[in-house]
Amino acid sequence: MKIEVAQKFKTDLEKDRWKVFNLYNNDNSILKAEKEGFVIVIDFNNHVVNRVVGWAPDEMGIKITAPYDWDQIVAAQYICDFCDKKVEKTFRVGFANRSCERCLQMAREKLEYPGWNE
Repeated sequence: MKIEVAQKFKTDLEKDRWKVFNLYNNDNSILKAEKEGFVIVIDFNNHVVNRVVGWAPDEMGIKITAPYDWDQIVAAQYICDFCDKKVEKTFRVGFANRSCERCLQMAREKLEYPGWNE
C-alpha cells in the first residue's frame, strides 16, 4: 500500500468512527484502529508503509485492501487465506491464519510443522 493510499485509508477509518491511535505514545509511525472487535494496524516508516494487518473479532487475521470498505473488512473473515474463496466458516490454522474446510489439512501441514508454536 502506498503512503498516500494509507493516509487516505486512515482518514476513512476515522470518518467511519473507528478508534484510531498511535500504538506507542511517542511514535506516530504505527497506528492502530479498532471498531466492533476488528483491529487494523498500519506500520509506517520513513514515509513508506511496511505493512497493514488486520484481525477480525475471532482474533484470526483478515486481508486488508484499499480503498477502505467496511463491508469488505467484515466479509474478509469468511475468506480462506489459501484459496481466497468466500465460505460460511473458517478455521484457525497456525498463529492467526484462516482456512476453509477444503484447505484445512494442507494448511495445517504447511504451517503447523513440529515446533511451529514454540
